[in-house]
Amino acid sequence: MFATDLPFGDIQHAPGASADQIAAGIEKYGIQVIVVSDTSDGEYRPYVYTVGFRDRGLPELIAFADDEQQLDEMGAIFYRLARRKLALTAGDCLQLHGESLFVATPYSEFDDFLQERCLIEARAYYGVDHLDLLVVVKEHELHDPAGLH
Repeated sequence: MFATDLPFGDIQHAPGASADQIAAGIEKYGIQVIVVSDTSDGEYRPYVYTVGFRDRGLPELIAFADDEQQLDEMGAIFYRLARRKLALTAGDCLQLHGESLFVATPYSEFDDFLQERCLIEARAYYGVDHLDLLVVVKEHELHDPAGLH
């Protein structure tokens, strides 16, 4: 199951979280959630992603939203997963107000885009160029070469 190509926000216009702030969030909650709600372009969607799952040998998570309420709800889901020490894998389904959200692996070009534009704090925190990542998307946003539809 692979995530499709979508328009995304650009974190370059958002204030960055410091390594100390990220470490404090991970210590307190198990992860730090980074929210990019102001994308500075009406065509880009806001997004939220985690820092901290990599410390457990798990991929980080990223999700996209239509508004700030959805960003908050996805962040709350990510925090619950961290507290319960639950791991997600591609193909898993999450429920958000009766809507099914699916966990997907980004295809290579999409992954390159996410690594470059959306994971700035996480990459800086870990001191790496690439992070293992899963994307949480709505079903109609999936590109599914395995024919799972």
